[in-house]
Amino acid sequence: MLPMSEHAGIRSARLLSALVLVGVASSCATTHPDEALHDAGMLAGARGAPMVVWRIDAEPGAPPTDAVQTLLARPLDADTAVAIAVERNPELRATLERAGIAQADLAQATRISGLTLGGSWLSGSGDAHKTSWNVGFELLDILIMPLRKRVAEAAVQQAKLEIGQAVLDLVAETRTAFARAQASRAVADRLREAAAAEQAAAEFAEALFAAGNLGELERAQARAASAERRAESVRAELDASADREAVQRLLGLRDAAGWTAAPLAPLPEQDPPLAEIDGAASRRLDLEAARFAVETLEHAISAKRKTRFLPVALEVGVEREDEGDRPQITGPTLALRLPLFDTGKASLARLDSELRQARWQLEARVVAARSDARIASAGLRAAREQEELARTELVPQRSRALDLTLRSYNMMLVGAPAVLLAKQTELDAERGAIAAQRDYWIARAELDRALGGGSGVATAEPAKAETKKGGTR
Repeated sequence: MLPMSEHAGIRSARLLSALVLVGVASSCATTHPDEALHDAGMLAGARGAPMVVWRIDAEPGAPPTDAVQTLLARPLDADTAVAIAVERNPELRATLERAGIAQADLAQATRISGLTLGGSWLSGSGDAHKTSWNVGFELLDILIMPLRKRVAEAAVQQAKLEIGQAVLDLVAETRTAFARAQASRAVADRLREAAAAEQAAAEFAEALFAAGNLGELERAQARAASAERRAESVRAELDASADREAVQRLLGLRDAAGWTAAPLAPLPEQDPPLAEIDGAASRRLDLEAARFAVETLEHAISAKRKTRFLPVALEVGVEREDEGDRPQITGPTLALRLPLFDTGKASLARLDSELRQARWQLEARVVAARSDARIASAGLRAAREQEELARTELVPQRSRALDLTLRSYNMMLVGAPAVLLAKQTELDAERGAIAAQRDYWIARAELDRALGGGSGVATAEPAKAETKKGGTR
């Protein structure tokens, strides 16, 4: 029959082993963010973003994959540019690491800190000696683990929503930048053609002047018009280059790539239904992330209130002593560190202030989101109206005015200045039509951003062009 001390030691050891096993079994949260990233991608994909499987082991500055190279070899449209940006944009890739940080915090919250080992060996004269050893761990880690886990899980969910919103923001930014690049390239090409035509007109005027069939005034006007058009063409090429570089940065392409942009797409037959704008804006992912920030603080305050009077440290363990010829002694140990001087009142007051701050910030975001959605909706309607006016009214009438002016010039009813003015106004109308088409797609991207994605950009049927492309006269 075992002595009472032996029974106590065995029971203590078994209790310690059981508690450790509970702690180990509960520490099962993974540190890999794959599931969190998948969920974030699904959140963004449900709102119109392309579905991408991100490789966490991708290295910064890595060359484009074969799939991306294949896409870059063809003229890019807005959807293709968005797909490349979502995969490669370095700022988005940095944002993705929030999932890894939050997942690691969750894994840490479900793990106990470890065991504490100790011992001593004392010796005296003769054979007198005394040895002891002990093993223990923080029991408080297991007691408050469910509270820590709840807070960490809310932080993971918040990170998913923030990543999803970052994807949607990148989609809108890429569509905007790509529309600008398409429009600036179209304007630069049109001005290059116009500059060539003006140069030919100036050379023809020189020949007429040399033959005595053209006055000094008409000659000077033709040369000035040619110089102005060449200067405009240089500025347009610079603008096109800058807009292209803006897209290049969003696509995450370090070196200059030889990609080309497809022409601007015609407007769809109709815009997405814009009913319930306020409700759609309230469901944006950034607002959901802000709500989870409030919830995380609420969990933190709840945990703090429940644990503020608990010991700061609570260590349990087993100690065994062996002193010479005496029987070995084994028993449980308990060490407390009590919050006598800091009861958590100050930190709890700080959390209360942070919670109120987060709630007011959420309210400010909701108000701003609904306002942004209404502004974007009005902007889309205005952009469509301006594009239709330019395409159906302004450009055709300016083209007709130039035709009539040329007829009058051929009948010697007007001079060269009238023809030059008519050509300038027609070119301005064409540039305005391109700008209006660009502004529509930018307004469409802004509406997507304001509504949190999903306005149906890719599903709309393009409208048929009602005017033919104007050639250089």
